[in-house]
Amino acid sequence: MTIPSLAVLARDTGVTLPPMLERLFNDGKTRYGANREEWKATWKSRMLNDPPAMICVYDFEWLDEEDIQENLRWLCPENQGGRQFFPFAQSGAGDVYALVPTSGGGSGVAYISHDAGEGWMEAQSFHDFVFIHLAGTLGDFSHLAGELTEDEARQCVIADISSLLPYMPEHHAAMLAPFCGRLLAHAEVACGRRKETVPCLITQDEVEALLSAIEKPDESVWQVTPRWEC
Repeated sequence: MTIPSLAVLARDTGVTLPPMLERLFNDGKTRYGANREEWKATWKSRMLNDPPAMICVYDFEWLDEEDIQENLRWLCPENQGGRQFFPFAQSGAGDVYALVPTSGGGSGVAYISHDAGEGWMEAQSFHDFVFIHLAGTLGDFSHLAGELTEDEARQCVIADISSLLPYMPEHHAAMLAPFCGRLLAHAEVACGRRKETVPCLITQDEVEALLSAIEKPDESVWQVTPRWEC
């Protein structure tokens, strides 16, 4: 069976495909390898030297065209009360990141729970979405320090952000680029009612300063038909 291209899948949903996302797909930046076996054999070298886009971000995994098509069977307007979605990534639990149309004619990014029946906006645009997650990772990449040492985790974060700079709007790239020369540091962050010391490149105050430059999305939560009901 022939799998439609990313552009064809997006066109058929009526969702505008952001140029940054299309470039990342077309340049192979969202690929983990030819197959799972290749990724298992090369993951560490890839993460440190030639990372897939946003590999440093916590609990984030790109979907390929086949996975997008499969998720569209669930997230099609017929199942979602007319609401349009274009899934492009997922969490480890199967929750989905999807493009949704915005009032200005572009596409924002929503987080869709695959079984809780809820969704909400994460960012007003795809490039804002990328910036938000990279800024947060600069302030805490403890999630990488299990399979990697802290120094390797720093290298991964820097390699990932550096490879994404050419795809970003100039003002976003200009804000993130200076931090790629930072040395490994540690900061205390809140984790529920307790605090943890985490590896980082910037302070939480610097994270907040970066995020203050991003337009905040609508914080309302809306109903989504769960996957298992479709």
